[in-house]
Amino acid sequence: MQTTHQDMQATHLGRSLRHDLQQAPGFSALALLLAILGSVVGTVITASFGSGQWGALAGAAIGPVISTTFSTRRTGETGRVRSATIILLSAGALLMTVTGFTFADQLAGKSVLPGAHQRPGTFFPVGPGTPSATPAVTPSGSGTAAPGIQVQPDPLDCGTAAVGADTTCAQPVTITSTGAGVLRITSIDVIEPDGQDFTASQDCIGTLDPSRTCDVQIGFQPAAAGRRQATLVIHQNLPRPDQGTKITLTGVGDGGPSPSPSPSPSPSPSPSPSPSLSPSLSPPPGL
Repeated sequence: MQTTHQDMQATHLGRSLRHDLQQAPGFSALALLLAILGSVVGTVITASFGSGQWGALAGAAIGPVISTTFSTRRTGETGRVRSATIILLSAGALLMTVTGFTFADQLAGKSVLPGAHQRPGTFFPVGPGTPSATPAVTPSGSGTAAPGIQVQPDPLDCGTAAVGADTTCAQPVTITSTGAGVLRITSIDVIEPDGQDFTASQDCIGTLDPSRTCDVQIGFQPAAAGRRQATLVIHQNLPRPDQGTKITLTGVGDGGPSPSPSPSPSPSPSPSPSPSLSPSLSPPPGL
């Protein structure tokens, strides 16, 4: 019986709130239009500060709340009627704003927000197959401009250096952002076979806008004489299955002049034996 009584009371309260909303002057078509206007203004303002899609969505949600808060105060709603009016009008305005911008983005193939033409969409990325889809997109079809990279020279010859001497290669490795999107360098490594003989500066880790360049300085400190070789790996945000951009590094370790061989002593000539004189016997004269 108690549960039935509570259900009846809740039903009565719901009917009463619905009746109060119908009679409330702040719950009207004009109030909904003002809430939609507040949602659009909130979206545009957040976009002007360079916010992303989540920032635009937050602006679209906050705008109608502010608008309906002031409109219900002006019309005199209080208590639960005012709270319900703010929630319902804000939710309706948000839904209509997101739907309208998304439909316009699909037709334009990009965000229609002023100053945000490079964004793939106001609230959601524009899907593939739209009439004005940009050609530079990732293979996944998300609509985002794809980055590109060019690295020179390849290979890089660091010349000859004395074993153990810490030198800098005469020419750096130049990274150029060649794509339509922003190139992001996440790490730079030097690997085998003689990776311990080469070092790479980390100044280029970060982002490179299209057509911008950055130089990686290469150090060479050969640990042994002879030809030395390693691989420079530049990890970036190119679409998979890219495993990093690789450059061959070469150099020669100089172990110094080789010692000249000491002359071997020439053997002294052994004295030749003098011929022995055997006595000759001559017969006496007259015989």
